[in-house]
Amino acid sequence: MNPKRVAITGYYGCGNIGDEALREAIVAALVDVGITPLVIAGHDRFRPGKIVSAVRGTVGVVLGGGGLLQNATSSRSLYYYLGLIKLARTLRRPVFLVGQGLGPITGTFARAVTRRVLSRVDYLGVRDQASRDLAVQLGIAAALDGDLFFLNPPGSEPESRPDPPRIGVALSGRSIAGRLADWRRFTAVLAARYEIVFIPFFSREDRATAEKIAADLPAARVEIPGSVAAAQALIGGLSLLISSRLHPLEFALRAGVPMIAVPADPKIAAFGAEIKALGGPDIPCVEFPRSDDVIALLGNPPPEPRFVAAYTALHQRTKAGFGRFLTAFLQQTGGNDD
Repeated sequence: MNPKRVAITGYYGCGNIGDEALREAIVAALVDVGITPLVIAGHDRFRPGKIVSAVRGTVGVVLGGGGLLQNATSSRSLYYYLGLIKLARTLRRPVFLVGQGLGPITGTFARAVTRRVLSRVDYLGVRDQASRDLAVQLGIAAALDGDLFFLNPPGSEPESRPDPPRIGVALSGRSIAGRLADWRRFTAVLAARYEIVFIPFFSREDRATAEKIAADLPAARVEIPGSVAAAQALIGGLSLLISSRLHPLEFALRAGVPMIAVPADPKIAAFGAEIKALGGPDIPCVEFPRSDDVIALLGNPPPEPRFVAAYTALHQRTKAGFGRFLTAFLQQTGGNDD
């Protein structure tokens, strides 16, 4: 067993650019402090032999970011990751949860099992205040880490905005179910004046919806980022982003790009409120945007220093959270940091 090797897992290797951004951020942070991550990703997450071998060959297990512990989309995610924690504890390995989005968790049984399992982990860090509030409700101590994306340093100077304005649309396929016709009409109005690019952050869930809408707009295109860096560059070149996914909004904050949030999930509304509380831009958070919202933001975008202030605050908080995790990790694994 390598005293500086840790097993790390999450919703990695499944084609979601947001989760890949979390993986890249925490892997880089671990490597920077001399810890070697053994990533369990893709199909390996469902191969018991691979998982047991990985856990036995490392000094601990890290669940690195994302909304893993929730049963809003399915109970499978919740019980899979709770089961993984139980396995690690059975194999006598410490478990660390870093930058987690906790909840929603509904049902008396699900909440009781979550409370019992999480009360035995060695470190629980959550990404936002709503997750911390849920931990308190469950009777579990949790540190407010921040989303692992914010381990990335603030971006460089923003790009010059394109002319004509370019609007990015990053929609979760699930989030607009039943409103496809409304989105077609809305984007058709925008496409008459602006360049439109649809950005499926999770291709498997979002691509078909993006292509259906774009098919009616001759000037629009669908662009699937091939990497985290490509996604950051694509969003950085926008004049405005409209998103019902969380991580495109975080990319836009880093790039200083004005945005409109569609609160398909409570974490999106929580993100907008947190950015405002940190002195950042006021992000319109609406169930369905209007053309007037777009015109107002393009004509009078928030000042760049507000983006920088909010992102810098989140970066500092997330680095501090990673430091707390690292302290707990070294304590539980014998402090092998020489």
